[in-house]
Amino acid sequence: MEVIFGGHCGLPFTSVQDGQYWLNAGVIGMPGNEGTTKVWYMVLDESLFSFDHQSFEYDFHTVQNLMNENGLPKAYSETLATGFWDNCEILPDIETEEQGKVLIL
Repeated sequence: MEVIFGGHCGLPFTSVQDGQYWLNAGVIGMPGNEGTTKVWYMVLDESLFSFDHQSFEYDFHTVQNLMNENGLPKAYSETLATGFWDNCEILPDIETEEQGKVLIL
């Protein structure tokens, strides 16, 4: 069995083909472009090779305030509240069309 662990792509996913796994946890600090404020992570049990995608809500208002106070891009601060990415123009059309759809894993 071969496993690739990815990170920071924003969207949690699991792909299995011919016994090969590609796992991406999502990004714990950025919503998954589905229009909610929840963020994603993955729990991995290495001994049993089991994994589970999880999401949670957090106090994004505090994070927004800190981002704004420290001069970080407003667009990312807004994303925390809206759940929508601001940079979809750089994505392939097939991914842009998925914006606002609830992630089901």
